[in-house]
Amino acid sequence: IFESVMNDAAADDDEKLAARAGVALAKAQSGDVAGAEADAAALFERVAAAAGGATDADTLEETLPASVLARAAELERRMRGKRGKRGEDGDVDRPKTRKKRKKKVIYPKGFDPSNPGPAPDPERWLPLRERSTWKGKRKKVNIRGAQGASSAKAIDQLGKTEFSGGDAKKVDAEAMREKVLSVAGGKGKKKGGKGRR
Repeated sequence: IFESVMNDAAADDDEKLAARAGVALAKAQSGDVAGAEADAAALFERVAAAAGGATDADTLEETLPASVLARAAELERRMRGKRGKRGEDGDVDRPKTRKKRKKKVIYPKGFDPSNPGPAPDPERWLPLRERSTWKGKRKKVNIRGAQGASSAKAIDQLGKTEFSGGDAKKVDAEAMREKVLSVAGGKGKKKGGKGRR
């Protein structure tokens, strides 16, 4: 198998070197020591030539593989192209500043920015009870007696003075009492029902 790869014209140099190493190893394991030494010597010469002519083992161990050298050369070539745009050590000469876009303002539905109208209430986020306009429940005035009926005490108060035009005049208590009772309604009147349920 290794010999077929070595004789293949389409195989590249790395594949051929690996195949020659495989042939030398196979010969050494089968007992052909002389053939293994010859293949190993030929392999050593080719590797030494690829490494730049080093012939001793210590120099070969210190040299980098060809794939690493090729990759370094490729990176160097790419960086040369970028150095024209940048400084010598790869830093940018001056930082590029992007133009900041102005964020589009989103208005509420039905809002006309040219005619804004009154400013919104700043307390609109507070609960109703915490707003300054909250009035709460009114305290009911306790009225004793039937609803709508006037008390005798109120009638007596009206009877003492009547205010009209700023002058206080004495009014007949009986006449005033008659007035209040006629407005309040008579006793014999029946209240209407709730209707059909």
